Amino acid sequence: CHPRVGAKMKRQWILDPSCVLYVPLYKLDSAVFGDKSAYGHLCTPNGASWAYPGWSFDGINDLISVADHVALRFGTDDFTVGGWGRITADNNDFQTLMGKGLNTAGKWKISSYDQDMKGATAYGDGGTLNCGIATKGFEDNLWHLVLFARKGDNGILYFDGDVVATQTGLAASNFNSTVPLEIGNCESDAGSYWQGNIGEVWAWTKALSLPRVRQIYEKTKWHYK
Repeated sequence: CHPRVGAKMKRQWILDPSCVLYVPLYKLDSAVFGDKSAYGHLCTPNGASWAYPGWSFDGINDLISVADHVALRFGTDDFTVGGWGRITADNNDFQTLMGKGLNTAGKWKISSYDQDMKGATAYGDGGTLNCGIATKGFEDNLWHLVLFARKGDNGILYFDGDVVATQTGLAASNFNSTVPLEIGNCESDAGSYWQGNIGEVWAWTKALSLPRVRQIYEKTKWHYK
């Protein structure tokens, strides 16, 4: 799912078969809604509320639950997940942008710690990855795009269109969890709720390249910057 070139004032989206989740929260304001990928995944807000350009999350128990689907079980294949978010208060703990899975099997998540975006943590049945950064974060109370890609044995973390962390060790990881995907939290982590805003999130069944990540950043940042 990506915008046509030049479609700044009115976005037009082209179907990308690898895009298995696209939730443009900035324009979805209802009790339940379907995502805008070809799958139409059921999304159910719990406490979170619409606040342009996205939804607001209180850092206590707000989240949006996305129903499990086989397309969101990445297994041992490559994938990319992430989205636009802004943290508005420091809760001195992890704050999770989005995640899926339990600690016991197939978990991945993208989170920050103490308002310093220290990266994505991804857990699989046979491998563990912790990508971390310390120089770029959400402490400025501004919007940022964070994407995490699994490419074979490697994990790559992108922050505002740049590679900020890499790690090896994912070859044996199987991200096949059947629990719901959550926006603003990860089911395995009680207390890691996002405190701030989330504008849109994606998931692809491929590892996006750096040029593609930069294209997404450049074509969507106008909405948040």
